[in-house]
Amino acid sequence: MMRKLMLSLAITMTLSLLAVAAQAPDRVNIVINSVNINRTPAASMPGKSRTVTVDFQWLCQPTGPKAKLVMLEAMLETENTDGKSSTVRKKLGDWTENKPIDTRLDLPMTEGVFAKSFSLTLKGKFKREGSEELMETSAVKRGTFPPPPPSTRK
Repeated sequence: MMRKLMLSLAITMTLSLLAVAAQAPDRVNIVINSVNINRTPAASMPGKSRTVTVDFQWLCQPTGPKAKLVMLEAMLETENTDGKSSTVRKKLGDWTENKPIDTRLDLPMTEGVFAKSFSLTLKGKFKREGSEELMETSAVKRGTFPPPPPSTRK
């Protein structure tokens, strides 16, 4: 008797959740797959700064045909070996749906300083078909970068 009651309750809850999900309006989800730093020597001005490239892969996933991404910006914040932080922003234009997209950010970095940890935020807006209202979507990925090789440290 108790098993039948539990099974009935589980089926009712599952059907209720499916009904709610079916009524949920279309939206756009953003997924950050990976973030990698390129430590190969970049062009620099002696004693000044250099540019370090950070590559990341992301995915635009609409939950239905009525939601379309209309704006997306990447913001990379790093904590560096000198105790300071760096921030770089870039507007993204390729929003191909359901296809991994590779993107590169150029991070200005003082000579002899390296990024230790990062927070990458993708923040965007999307519209639903037939509406002018802009809805927000975002994704955040945090992590650490591997330490630089000893030969590159000061």
